[in-house]
Amino acid sequence: MSRLISIADLRELLDQEKPLLIVDIREADEFNEFHIEGSINIPKPTFNDNIHLIPRDKPVYIICKYGQKSEAVNSMLRSEHHYKNIYSVLGGMYDWAREYEPGVEIW
Repeated sequence: MSRLISIADLRELLDQEKPLLIVDIREADEFNEFHIEGSINIPKPTFNDNIHLIPRDKPVYIICKYGQKSEAVNSMLRSEHHYKNIYSVLGGMYDWAREYEPGVEIW
């Protein structure tokens, strides 16, 4: 099973109201400026201290600014903590904003 998901596929899951959690690992100020509704913020530098917030009973989608740091967190959760339903969002919030919120300037 792929551990990567496109923004279009994530949007489809949200539109279908599937049970899931989006974890935004950008810094709090970036998250506060703009984020996907319903997502939670666990900045990457504090992630190890907050792993207890990551559920194992539903899919979790890790998103960052461009999609690279989320893959590192994804790999860590899979290898060190044995999570299965963890996915990285390709293109991150940059692509999400371009595609779904074109009026938002977050960079």
